[in-house]
Amino acid sequence: MGPSMSPRTAVQLEFKLKVQMMIFKLKYPKIDQLEIRWQINFQLENQVEYRSLTDIGNQLGIKKRVKRLDFNEEYKGLLWWLGTNSGQENWENPHTSGHVILTTSHSMYDPRMRIEDIIELQGVTSCYWGGSTPQYFIMDLKNRRLRATHLTLRHGYQASNSYIQNWEFSGSNDTLNWSMLYMGGETPFNKAFDVKSWIIPDGKDYFRYFRVLQKGNYSMGKGVAGGGSAYLCIAGCELYGELLRDS
Repeated sequence: MGPSMSPRTAVQLEFKLKVQMMIFKLKYPKIDQLEIRWQINFQLENQVEYRSLTDIGNQLGIKKRVKRLDFNEEYKGLLWWLGTNSGQENWENPHTSGHVILTTSHSMYDPRMRIEDIIELQGVTSCYWGGSTPQYFIMDLKNRRLRATHLTLRHGYQASNSYIQNWEFSGSNDTLNWSMLYMGGETPFNKAFDVKSWIIPDGKDYFRYFRVLQKGNYSMGKGVAGGGSAYLCIAGCELYGELLRDS
């Protein structure tokens, strides 16, 4: 908690923050309203003067800046930003270039499958792994930290089956302690290389590691009971949110 503040000053600050919230909502309609509310609550609870959303990193006590990577229907989020140098260069897979590191619970099912296809921009080849439960992949952002607001996944199989189900999306800063960010039940997919996105209601923190984990067997389709095997099929992933960067 910051230094004491008079009731009048607190009311003035709250009014000022609410006005700023209205301005941000009009200027940036895609900004998550929960995120703006989090910003207001953070400043009121810590009794700090207003700063723009781009200064949140400094309020966390570290010399960082925040870049917003908002969800969009073109699926241009963190990985696209890294793989194209913010749109200035041709795509290079961030795992191949070393911007991120991918690890999986099992080896790829086929030696011809590539781990980097888990985050490939255009999913046109099958990509899956497993053999036992659970199955997962972990994405290491290395020196970057992201507070996620949305997640996009692409189904990783060329047929209309073998879909992810009963899965979790989590964040961590040490790979030992994981914070649940989203829990999925029935499969969202219904065709080969299908793409779906989810809102992350509470990103909780700025994380270095992100994990998608399937607890059991894959699904053969919506409403189909049984018949699946212990493999995770993903051929595309994108993250959106607030990225901490060096100031």
